[in-house]
Amino acid sequence: MMDNQRRNRILPITVTLLLLTILQLLTGCSGSKASGPGNGGAGQSQAVPQPTEMSRVIDSVYTTERALALTFNGMGDEERMDRLLQKLDDYGIKASFFLPGMRVAEEPDIARRIAAHGHELEAGTLNREAIEGLNYEQLEREVRLDLQVLREHTEADPRYVRSSWGEVSDALRYAAEAGGLRAVVGQTLFLHNWQEETEEERRTLIRNYVQRGAILALDTEENEDLLANVKRIAEAAEAVGYAFVTLEELDAKGGARLAGDEVPGYDAALLDSDAGAGADYRLWRGAAQSGDDAAEMTSRHATGQADEQAEKQAIAQADEQAGGRATDNAGAGSAADRSENGGASRAVALTFDDWGSDAAITPILDVLAEYEVRASFFLRADGVVRNPNLARAIAEAGHDVGNHTYSHPVITELTTQQLQQEIVQAHRIIAEAIQQPPAMLFRPPTGAFEPEDLAAIAATGYRDIVLFDVDPEDYKRERTAQQIVDATLAQAQGGSLVLLHLLDGTHTADALPGIIEGLRARGYAIEPVSALLEGYTD
Repeated sequence: MMDNQRRNRILPITVTLLLLTILQLLTGCSGSKASGPGNGGAGQSQAVPQPTEMSRVIDSVYTTERALALTFNGMGDEERMDRLLQKLDDYGIKASFFLPGMRVAEEPDIARRIAAHGHELEAGTLNREAIEGLNYEQLEREVRLDLQVLREHTEADPRYVRSSWGEVSDALRYAAEAGGLRAVVGQTLFLHNWQEETEEERRTLIRNYVQRGAILALDTEENEDLLANVKRIAEAAEAVGYAFVTLEELDAKGGARLAGDEVPGYDAALLDSDAGAGADYRLWRGAAQSGDDAAEMTSRHATGQADEQAEKQAIAQADEQAGGRATDNAGAGSAADRSENGGASRAVALTFDDWGSDAAITPILDVLAEYEVRASFFLRADGVVRNPNLARAIAEAGHDVGNHTYSHPVITELTTQQLQQEIVQAHRIIAEAIQQPPAMLFRPPTGAFEPEDLAAIAATGYRDIVLFDVDPEDYKRERTAQQIVDATLAQAQGGSLVLLHLLDGTHTADALPGIIEGLRARGYAIEPVSALLEGYTD
């Protein structure tokens, strides 16, 4: 870095050259390159009439590949940028930089160094102005001139544009289309300055946004903890085995996503105002099929207040992931079954409830894949809506994707209308996320229900209501993997439905190999619930 005295001598010269450069661009006298998708053809400096169509917007990419993009806005000073580039090199990260034209014209060598390190240069508007209130003509000029500066001073051929703080407007989308750009880019997470969060809270937030197809954003000028945040992000991705790619590479991995009502099975769950009019259902209790067994389970959970409170605390992480109310996930209500079906003699189903981060769920999927086990997942849809790629990964692996309501309420506290709304909303979110019909399997949060709830559930289209008879209490963070294994094997019988969870901070994934090996050593096959149910008739 130059000393302050030298910088003060050079600054007026730099500003003068910068103003001359911009003046050239405004008057159309620049000798800028004629190539690139955003040049608008001949007369690049001339305004482009508003197109009839807008560019698309991407804030994440619809993919199940284990990749995400790290992106940066702005262009800090030379020392800050050199340190950032070294940190990215240390972690082997190739990132995407949205550069403001004014800064590139002022210090083009910095922009060239970013490109020389293998990073992607994209358009960041000329002046870094907030776009609120700017019309098409103003934003078209901002984008057009930014593209010209980047092409004039670097070898970049930008494909995307992002506003200074990731805002999106129709005017910007029209301007991007006029510039021949592929998309206006938002972000899954724009990480600003921390307030009073602990280090654990900071790492937890970042971990929750390290997702397949995610686009993470930092500002190189504003972010006070820039290098430490890059370190946290890199370590979170490494822990779950995800790779960073440039935005263009990530975009290329994305697939077409049907709108919800275009997905087969989207309308298989419907609200039914006549819910109490004798809808047929099947209640599956696993190996605990007798009334006495069911009553014993109900009594244990009705009186176990300490256990209930412990679980509520343990699954509070689910609220962070899904934004809803997490409650007891390990009870069974007592109600007369219209169809009391026994369990298959030598088969057991592993079932997983709720939602969690990629860091919690991807290791579970990896173990199941390693042992070639298909399982059943009852998903909390307010988490799915924030991370549809992960739900799709579950479905693509061949597992049942069932319904665990939208916000995880205790259904005995809901009206019939509220209950049905929870189920139908969850169904539609899940169907759109996985782009195929969900398994028509429902598990009530907490396992509690009233007799009249069963007909209301079935009336939505979810005729198979799935409980469980094996509960190793894996939701408790203090439970070790071995304790979870031992409890599962001690309770499991032919036809058992094993209750497990998708919660962060627990040891479920660590316990899975022991559970699978132990069940198989005892002669049990492991099948998804849908396969177990195929062997029964009403």
